[in-house]
Amino acid sequence: MLYLIRHCSTIENESGILCSDKDFGLSDKGIEQGKKLSTWFCDKKIDLILSSSLLRAEQTAKYINEATNAEIVLSKDLLERKVSPEYTNLKLQEITECRINKEHNFYDPTQDWNDVNEVESDMEIFERVKSLLINLYKPGINIACVTHAGVIKAFLHIALKMDKRRSNGFKVKNGCVIVLQNENDFEKIQILGFYQLY
Repeated sequence: MLYLIRHCSTIENESGILCSDKDFGLSDKGIEQGKKLSTWFCDKKIDLILSSSLLRAEQTAKYINEATNAEIVLSKDLLERKVSPEYTNLKLQEITECRINKEHNFYDPTQDWNDVNEVESDMEIFERVKSLLINLYKPGINIACVTHAGVIKAFLHIALKMDKRRSNGFKVKNGCVIVLQNENDFEKIQILGFYQLY
């Protein structure tokens, strides 16, 4: 099984700022979420924890490690979506205004980047995450994968073959866990559970 986990909350998340690859640690709320994640994972068999190399993800992975004693492996393949500098460190309203001015089509201004050339596409994210997982995932192995909302949404949209216009069809909140069953090297997946722990 594969457990996809969005890192726990940061002050920037709580302020509605698009962090991208900026490195921030967990907020007090994020620490509480991490403790709940640790409790949730205490009866799960996890063989490996993969984590984005950004601090907020690594700190989240350590809470899962406390419960499972599984090895943590940091990977740049799990970093947040690469976006151009003009969109980072902006609040949601500022991003929305910028994208409207550029006549972008979107439902969610921080997640729907179809046809925006200076931003990493869903397919590019899917391919980098899939390549990492295929090299590590074996039948009977359970992997906890701590990453970012943009990565999770892009991965699921491609794997589930969702219409790109439905990008805001679900939210991936901080500290949530999505349990997946892999089929055919992640070309097909089955969602077994979607858990929000607070």
